[in-house]
Amino acid sequence: SRITVQPPDGRTLVREVRYPRGHARNPMTDEEVLAKFRANVAPYWTAEQADRVADLILHLEGLTGWDELMTWLRI
Repeated sequence: SRITVQPPDGRTLVREVRYPRGHARNPMTDEEVLAKFRANVAPYWTAEQADRVADLILHLEGLTGWDELMTWLRI
């Protein structure tokens, strides 16, 4: 990712990040992924709804079917 800014004084400022956070070579922690998920759904879901969906997704192997997850995703 690269950004170039040209302030009024005529300079050109460039900042590049070769592997931004979330890239395969700079992965986010589980906590960062959850925080990003919660921030993105906050305008639409309550904290309880976001926590329930996150918990279901983190424990997919324990689900006996998709019904509960799909019900929560249709909120």
